[in-house]
Amino acid sequence: MKTLKWIISFQVIFLIGCLTDNDENNPKSLVNNKYTDDVAGISLQFPQNWTSELNYKFGNETVDVVGRALPVNNFAPNVNVITNLHSGSRDLNVVIQMFKQQLKTQLPGVVFLSDTVYVKGKATFGELFFTVNIGGNELKYNQTLFINRERDIQITYTDKLDHFDGNTEFTQVKNSLTVF
Repeated sequence: MKTLKWIISFQVIFLIGCLTDNDENNPKSLVNNKYTDDVAGISLQFPQNWTSELNYKFGNETVDVVGRALPVNNFAPNVNVITNLHSGSRDLNVVIQMFKQQLKTQLPGVVFLSDTVYVKGKATFGELFFTVNIGGNELKYNQTLFINRERDIQITYTDKLDHFDGNTEFTQVKNSLTVF
């Protein structure tokens, strides 16, 4: 079975605290908490009171950028972005089903809440909401998936289950997403 490059190791979402490595030739920038990737054709704005880092490393994986809010109940709500060269299906309904299979394998006890595919502007998005208990913490995730400029793009929003739905900063970040 072909494994999608988009699948993120969920330790990064929970265990934020590894080293950062910046590549000077990288077409990605982070200025005043605004992340831009000129190759993938996306930008988004993290709230000004958040911390953010490019090329955030966790184990053998690297996310393009991670933004973290101030901790609430000993957990820092966060958003991360991963981009890769496109591979696999362009049908986001198929991609979501593949993600679900991968998540079931990687995260016993994962509970899928909803998934949808929609068009906004010039992009088609797949969106998946789910919960899982990691290290005794009930976490809720929103993974937003889309393809732009032959890049697979995955944006993951993570917070504690009891705080996720009221997290207005996630809405700000999501609404700031520009696809160009």
